[in-house]
Amino acid sequence: MTRGSREVFDELDLKILENIAENPLNIARIAKKIGVSRETVRRRVQRLRKYVQVYALPDYSALGLSLMFVFLDRLTDQDLKYLDSRYLGRVMKFYTENGARWLFVYYFPRNYTKALENHVRKRFEGAIIFEGYNFLRKPSFNLYDSSNNSWKINWNGIAEEILNENKKARLEISPLQKFDEKDLYIINELRANAITTISSIARKLKVNVRSLLYHFHTHVPNLLVGYNISLRPEVFKNHLTVITRIHFFTMSQMLQFAGVLRELPIVNAVATSKEEPDLILSILLPMEHILSFYKFLEKLTIQDFIRNVDFVGIIDIENSTVRPFPHTSDIFNKKWLLEDKFSMSEEVL
Repeated sequence: MTRGSREVFDELDLKILENIAENPLNIARIAKKIGVSRETVRRRVQRLRKYVQVYALPDYSALGLSLMFVFLDRLTDQDLKYLDSRYLGRVMKFYTENGARWLFVYYFPRNYTKALENHVRKRFEGAIIFEGYNFLRKPSFNLYDSSNNSWKINWNGIAEEILNENKKARLEISPLQKFDEKDLYIINELRANAITTISSIARKLKVNVRSLLYHFHTHVPNLLVGYNISLRPEVFKNHLTVITRIHFFTMSQMLQFAGVLRELPIVNAVATSKEEPDLILSILLPMEHILSFYKFLEKLTIQDFIRNVDFVGIIDIENSTVRPFPHTSDIFNKKWLLEDKFSMSEEVL
């Protein structure tokens, strides 16, 4: 995690990182809260963008979308074309002890999820498909030790915290909200980079800033869960980007695990199934933490907290992509439109 001989984050950086996810568009508020000038915060934020990404987490339920996870093995280029969609938000290739696997994440219209499932299973009988929920994370950057340029993470202590403290995350499903195409454009921009301004978004979209301000203050807050902050894996060279799927005995155990792990700044994503006690964890794991992380999973398994670990894999960053949020008129016209390739006329498997 080195940047020459100097620490990646100093004390002021950590103060900014602790506060920026509350409202990344309001630099003035952050400056006032931590007691430094607005210009100082602005300069620091520009430097920090090399190391972290701050982005909006859409409220998919409020938008009438379902977050659909699809796990597959051994895909060809033709398979990838078959699975492509305007609603495909993320493609992740990763390697386990059994070879290459793929995770596809769709932001799919809630009324048409059976069409997606039917389309996938028509070609891939053994596909794992389920609707999930992506948690807003609450990273604590005081776990960074600037004196040693390392993370102060005690995996044995984290296991004890999971077993003994009540920090359950909550599955909060929102009702459908009012929104239009301008709201979707704003969300797409904030999802790509939340360290921006409404004026900048308006200039990019070539629209009047006042009209966007109305949407930003009236509609968009009801369409976002909040803002996440993640470390950029391409910068932290001595870290592995790891993905694991974990099965628990109960939903309560899964939510407790999610509630504790989402506080770690090296965790990039915590997602769960809506129906089963299953969890997907993406974590930027320092090399020196690999053995401790495996022991952490083993301890929770021995304690009958984790039922079993499906896999632990290494993500192939170069062959993994993040797509823009669906927001254009060809798929949304007062309602979400189903692409022709997903036919509802076929029998649902």
